Amino acid sequence: MYFPFYFFFIFLFVSSYLSAETLENTNKDDANVITVTGTRRKGLLKDSTITTEVISRKDIDAMGAKDVSETLGNVPGIEVRPAQAGERGSTVRLQGLSSQNVLILVDGQRTTGRFSGSIDLTRFKADEIERIEIVKGASSAIYGSDAIAGVINIITKEAKSPLFAEFRTMAGSGSKSYFGPYIDYRNYASAGTKGDKIGTIFTVGWHKGEGYDLTPDATKGPRNGRTASLAPGYNPYPSETSFIQSYYLASRLPNYYPPLESTSGGAFNDLNVSNKSTFQLTNDLLLTSTMYYRYLQQTAVDAILPRTVYDRTNKTHDFMGALNADWNLTKKTSINVNLNHSRFQDLFNNDQRKSDELDTQQRTDNGITEIRTRVDYKFAENHITSVGVEHLYDKLSSARLAPDCRRSYPYLCQEDFNPDIAKGQSINGNIFRFRNAIFLQDEWRISDKPRIQIVPGVRYDHDSLYGGEWLPKLAVRYDVTD
Repeated sequence: MYFPFYFFFIFLFVSSYLSAETLENTNKDDANVITVTGTRRKGLLKDSTITTEVISRKDIDAMGAKDVSETLGNVPGIEVRPAQAGERGSTVRLQGLSSQNVLILVDGQRTTGRFSGSIDLTRFKADEIERIEIVKGASSAIYGSDAIAGVINIITKEAKSPLFAEFRTMAGSGSKSYFGPYIDYRNYASAGTKGDKIGTIFTVGWHKGEGYDLTPDATKGPRNGRTASLAPGYNPYPSETSFIQSYYLASRLPNYYPPLESTSGGAFNDLNVSNKSTFQLTNDLLLTSTMYYRYLQQTAVDAILPRTVYDRTNKTHDFMGALNADWNLTKKTSINVNLNHSRFQDLFNNDQRKSDELDTQQRTDNGITEIRTRVDYKFAENHITSVGVEHLYDKLSSARLAPDCRRSYPYLCQEDFNPDIAKGQSINGNIFRFRNAIFLQDEWRISDKPRIQIVPGVRYDHDSLYGGEWLPKLAVRYDVTD
C-alpha cells in the first residue's frame, strides 16, 4: 500500500462560529458517544448490550486516513486486504468471515456495487465521515443474513453550528527511488448551517493520483514513468543499459524478452459530493435526508510476457438518496419510516495495444430500493421492544450472469450466428429479486446492580430467489463490577 510522505501541506480552516456545546462534545469520553448501529436506535455506547466499537473523527485525523480502508485495519478482528481476483480496491474480512457476510452501511443505508461479494472500501473517502461504528458478530435479527459476520456503519457529518465552513488541500509525493516524481492531491470543502428547525451540510471532495511504478525496467518517459513498450522511441532494455550491454543481450541471449511497461499503482481521479439535512417539523417529528454521489476513474497498464500490454480503465458512478422519518406518537410509542434508493455502475475497459483480439469491455449496473418501517414500544425506561417490516428490491446487470438468451428456450443468442457482433464485449445477464422481512427484537435491562441486559430477537426473511429462513439472535451483557 502506498503511504506518501507529504512534502507540501496547506491547511486552511474557516469557522464563523463554534458553539460551547461542540467543544464539550469533543472532549467527552468515547464511552459517552451516541451510537445507532446495534439496535437502530440512538443510545450511549457505554449502555449498549450489543458489542460496538467506534472510530471517531479524531481517530481518523490522527491516522491521516484517506478512505475507510485505511481506518479499519487498526481494529482487532478486522482484516483489510487488497482485492483478489474479480474484486476491486480493498476489501474487509470480519472475525474470519468473508466480505460477503459483512454488511456495509452509510448512515444506516445499504451500499451497492459488490464484486465477488465484496464492497470496495476505497470508494468511501474520509472527508465526509464523522465516525465509523463496527458491530462484530451476527446482527441478522435486524439486518438480515448479509450481517452474519457483523455490520460496519459509516456515519457522515451533521451540521452542529449556526454557521460552519472548512477547506483542506494537501499534495505530496513519495520517495523518488520508490514512487518516482509523481504527486497525489487531496482536496475537500464542507459548509453547513444549523437552526432551530433546519440543519444542512454540504461536502465536496476531489482526489487525484498520478500512479507509480516500482519496477525501473524500461525507458523512462512521461506516461506513468515509462514509455509505452510498443510506442516509437521505446528502448527494449532495462533503463541505463549501455550500448555494449544492449548488444550483448540482443546477440548472445536469443531467449531474452525485453521488459514491458506496467504500473505498480494505477492513476486515479475521483469526485465525491454529499449532503445531509435535518428538518424538525414538530417537536415529535424529525425528517432526515441523505444524498451522495461519487465518481471514480482509474487507469493502469498491465503487461503479460512475452509482449502483450493492456491499458486498463475503470469508471465508476455511485449514487444514494434516502429519506428517514422519526415520529414520537406517545411517550411510549415511536415510529421510524425509511425509504432509500442506491445505484452503482461500473464500466471496465481492457484495451490490448496494437491489436483488438483480446480487448474486453464489461458493464456492471446494480440498483437497490428499500423501504423499512419500525415501531418501538417502551414498556419501561429499561425495557423496549421493536417490531419491524422491510421490503427490498434488488436489480443487477452483469457479465458474471449468464445472458438472458442462455437462460430461456431455445437457449440461442445472436452471437451464435454472428460471432463478430459482440467481439470484445461481454454480454450481460439481467436478474432481479425482492425480499420481504419481519423482525422482533426486545431490549431489556433486567437488573442494575449487577447490571444484566439481554437482547433476544428473531427475523423471518422471504427471498424471491432463495426462499424463506428464520434468523434468531441473542445478546447478553453481565457487568461483574462497576
